[in-house]
Amino acid sequence: MEKIAAAEKAARKRREPARLRATQRMQTGCSSPIDVYNSEFNLEMVLDGYGYVHEGNRWLSPNSSSGSPGVSLTADGRKWLSSHDSDSGIGTPTASGTMGDAFDLFIHYEHHGDRGAAIRAASDQFGLKQGSRPHFIRSDGPIPWSDAPPPSDYPENMQEVDQGPGGVAAEPGDRPEAPKIIVPSAADLAISIAEWETARLTPKCIVENFLYADVALLSAPGGTGKTTLALYEAIHIILGRRLYGLTVKNPGWCLFITAEDPRGILVARLREVAKGMGLSNEEIAQVRNGVLFWDVSGEYMSLTNI
Repeated sequence: MEKIAAAEKAARKRREPARLRATQRMQTGCSSPIDVYNSEFNLEMVLDGYGYVHEGNRWLSPNSSSGSPGVSLTADGRKWLSSHDSDSGIGTPTASGTMGDAFDLFIHYEHHGDRGAAIRAASDQFGLKQGSRPHFIRSDGPIPWSDAPPPSDYPENMQEVDQGPGGVAAEPGDRPEAPKIIVPSAADLAISIAEWETARLTPKCIVENFLYADVALLSAPGGTGKTTLALYEAIHIILGRRLYGLTVKNPGWCLFITAEDPRGILVARLREVAKGMGLSNEEIAQVRNGVLFWDVSGEYMSLTNI
């Protein structure tokens, strides 16, 4: 028992610097606890803390009955892949086993698979108190993170309903003040020579006469193929292939933020589109590294204030 207690104490000590960094990031109000946890808690440290044994370039799961190490890390060290059937309840199922990140391990081992409880615990651990989180996105200040479900009387104007301790609605006077806007001086607003010479008439062009680095909207009824079309276009942008006969002027990676279809479904759709295009293994590797899926389904968040 003393050895186990000493090991747990040592593990907590190793994790403490990561917890302090995570707390500092959360206090900026710019990140979700999941993102912060995965950024600050080294995956190898987390695996070690939950009893995974490092053998060569692989890890042996504490749930394994075979005794053969079947857990590996992705090249960037941010995801783990497990071929152990005993790890199937952790993370996201894949064609060859299970994949997850450090927070998936936290959900499973610390909170018995309860994602909501894990998010609340991480928030408290990083200094974001439950009673101070608003239900909805505030329109007059920084965007706070929240995982709380919307109440039945969801306000039409999408303003937040702040909660005090115990879930009691806070009085209007208790709301934090909006950040003060600093009015720049006339000198600050004057046009510099460099700005005069380099200012562009149009946003940066990604695909000639088609797609620019600006806001755009693709609108159509559900089930008509909007997502599939976007994935098809993303593949061309990543590979620099001509799209609809037009030149891709600025190839690069593409980020999909999904609040509807889960990550696994999008990955499967991307795979089938790539398969239908007859991509080589090298091109598929480029696509896998270039299409980034950020799954925020089940979380209440906004990318901007309106």
